[in-house]
Amino acid sequence: MRLKINKIHLTAIGFYIELPLNSLKQSKKILIYSGGLIINIILHIFIIKFNILESFKNINLFILIINLLPIQPLDGFNIYYTLLSRFYEDEFLIDVFLLIGTLVIVLLMIFFVIFKFPIFLFLSLVFTFNTLKLYKNKNNR
Repeated sequence: MRLKINKIHLTAIGFYIELPLNSLKQSKKILIYSGGLIINIILHIFIIKFNILESFKNINLFILIINLLPIQPLDGFNIYYTLLSRFYEDEFLIDVFLLIGTLVIVLLMIFFVIFKFPIFLFLSLVFTFNTLKLYKNKNNR
C-alpha cells in the first residue's frame, strides 16, 4: 500500500501526516493511526528490557497515555472516530468528542492547580486550541 503524503503538520506536541485515507478500509485506517502508539509500546518494552533511564520510561509512558486521548489530532481521536463512525453519524460523534475534549481540558487544568506541573497547563492550552478548531470546523459544515 502506497499513499501520497498531502502535508506534514508540525504542532506544539509533535507532528502528524495528512494522508488521503478516504478510499481505505476502516481496518487499514486504524492500523495507520495506531503506528505512533505501536512505536511507543515497542520503545517502552525496549526501555524496560535494557533497563534504560527510569525517567525516559515514564516520559514515554506519559506520551503513550496522552496519545490515547480522544482529542483531535491525537491518534486516540482518529482511532476512536474511525471505529465509532461505523455506528454513529459524524455530527453526533463530533459533539461527543467536543464534550470529552472539554472534560479532559478541565481535568488537566485541575491537575495543574493541584500538582503544579507546567505540562498539564501546556497540554490543556494545546487541547483547547484543537477542540476549538474542531468546534469551528463542525459549524462550518
